[in-house]
Amino acid sequence: MLLIKYTVCREGRADSSDVVDLMQVQSNPDSRRMPASYKLAPLLRNRGRLCLAIVVLPLLALNTLVVNVCADEPTLLDKVQLRNGGTIEGVVKEAQDGNRRFYIVETPDGVVIRLRNNQVKHVIRPTDTDREYLKRRSETPDTVEGHWELQQWCAENKLHQQREYHWQRIIQLDPDHKDARLRLGYKDHGGVWVHYDQLMQANGYVKDSRGIYRLPEGKAIVDTNDEIESARKKWTSQLSSWIKRVRRNDGEAWNLIAAVSDPLAVAGLVESLKQETELPEHKQDLRLQALLVETLGDIQSYEAQNALITIAMSAPRDIAERCVNQLKKPHFNRVNVVTAVSPYLNPKPATPNHAVTRAAWLAGEMEHPSAIRPLIDALVTTHLEKSPGGGGNLSISKGNNGIGFNPGAKPQSRPRDIRNGSALTSLKRLTGKNFEYDEVRWLDWFIRQNSLTTYQLNRDE
Repeated sequence: MLLIKYTVCREGRADSSDVVDLMQVQSNPDSRRMPASYKLAPLLRNRGRLCLAIVVLPLLALNTLVVNVCADEPTLLDKVQLRNGGTIEGVVKEAQDGNRRFYIVETPDGVVIRLRNNQVKHVIRPTDTDREYLKRRSETPDTVEGHWELQQWCAENKLHQQREYHWQRIIQLDPDHKDARLRLGYKDHGGVWVHYDQLMQANGYVKDSRGIYRLPEGKAIVDTNDEIESARKKWTSQLSSWIKRVRRNDGEAWNLIAAVSDPLAVAGLVESLKQETELPEHKQDLRLQALLVETLGDIQSYEAQNALITIAMSAPRDIAERCVNQLKKPHFNRVNVVTAVSPYLNPKPATPNHAVTRAAWLAGEMEHPSAIRPLIDALVTTHLEKSPGGGGNLSISKGNNGIGFNPGAKPQSRPRDIRNGSALTSLKRLTGKNFEYDEVRWLDWFIRQNSLTTYQLNRDE
């Protein structure tokens, strides 16, 4: 329902007793989804000193629109930020009715609005700087020099919107004022001041959502990326809500999570699993963790596969094993999994050994011959190991204090070769051979096997 009210303003003021209900009409069924910034054309009639202001209050959407029809000189007003995204300016007072707290806002045209506490996000009150600006503005002459001096004060006090107002006023008084024109984004083209926006638009550029000029094709890409990011955030929020319901034993929420198949939900599923595993052990829900992994496994996308690989490389072993089971599903490519972990099988010295161990296990679990060659490289890997430094000691000398401390040698990192049992286990599982950690014999066998395969293929041709 839309509650429509009217106020009769006499001499720029309104009495709250003048506010009465005018009518109630059935709103559009989609009113719940209407944005907070939607516009309704007000009916305004001027009859001498009378002014009829229409105020429309959508009760379902909780949007409050105020039409200011009695404009005065600029005054300091409080600003109310509503939870639905709207804004109201006026004099704000807090009140309480029993246990219920609410706000009363009197707008510049005298309309009095009462807001529930849960409708208000926060109230912004004028600052001392705002008051000082209003004082200076009232004392500033309406001249180029006066406005230029006041805009400099605005710059020092970070009042950017007010500063731009004074630039605008300066070019109204002096259209050729160079400094004000340049600060407002104008360029001098053959003695004609042309705004930067006009130049860019004339050359076919348009602004994207970040306010950056791009060609239409570039804007389309940015808009698409923004839509994708927005959808990901919505999924993250939705999944968080469903998980809260699952914790309350809501079976419907469980089914909703299990039914997710949108690739844009992958980031939200990963974040939810991360939060779940970071809880104290006695608060973790293992069934929920399994559900999140299985849902990821049912999403047929490259993003889901990469997410499962990342989790399998870092998560506790039980979760990693669940990820491996999902990665074996036919819609995922096992060669891609091996390729993704191969850098860890031929690591740089700074790579921790546990990463090599986990990657070798994961590559072997894929049961694909493409893993054999990188696993041979992983049999023995070199890693940096810190050696303890020499112990410090006190020394007595003839210095300023007579006592000094010698910290001894600093710890040093030294390379050390480590045999990786998980790589050998995976190789034996894939090949049925066991050459221990002898890389030369493994490579010799691997080359001979490939040569025989190539020869056989050539004969078949």
